[in-house]
Amino acid sequence: AAEMRKTDRNSLLGRIQFDETGDNPNFALSMGQHRDGKIVLVSPKSAATGEIAYPALPW
Repeated sequence: AAEMRKTDRNSLLGRIQFDETGDNPNFALSMGQHRDGKIVLVSPKSAATGEIAYPALPW
């Protein structure tokens, strides 16, 4: 666990570090929806590029 906490690197998912509980404090989850061949980010609001479409259109 001590070696894991020494981790501090960038990846395709962003910066990777581990705190004392083993969590990455830099992790952020975004939610997107496919619309007209593009992905619209709907959450979190700070990163949103559009409003959530609910109920979503059927496949």
